[in-house]
Amino acid sequence: MNSRPLGAISQDPSDGEALTPGHLLTGGSLIAPPALRTPDQESISCLRRWRLVSSVRQAFWQRWSREYVLGLQIRGKWHQQQPNLEEGDLVIVAEDNLPPQEWLVGRVIATHAGEDGMVRVVEIRTSTGAVFRRPIHKLAPLPMC
Repeated sequence: MNSRPLGAISQDPSDGEALTPGHLLTGGSLIAPPALRTPDQESISCLRRWRLVSSVRQAFWQRWSREYVLGLQIRGKWHQQQPNLEEGDLVIVAEDNLPPQEWLVGRVIATHAGEDGMVRVVEIRTSTGAVFRRPIHKLAPLPMC
């Protein structure tokens, strides 16, 4: 379960391994056997351990926002029509001033189309009940299972 890729697996060997939940848990792939611990690793200080865990967490969130969330966002050429967001769609709201782990998840409650009939702005309700407007390029629709 924790070794399942979060996104599409690239065919390019230079891309490295796919991002999995295991990267957050251990900082790397769970497929690799655990490294043997040496005595000097056993006595790692609390501060060094905290820094290590913090760097693993930060690396995971950077990869997650770069690979997974960007993969969810609708990107296409202007000459290809993309499906509009609809009321009831679940989305991640990307905020420039917040780290990815603090991005909100919300449900689309209203859509606002442009003159061409394409949705450009939506109103979103979050789990806290807050309602706000966001342009669709700041949203990543979550896949419905």
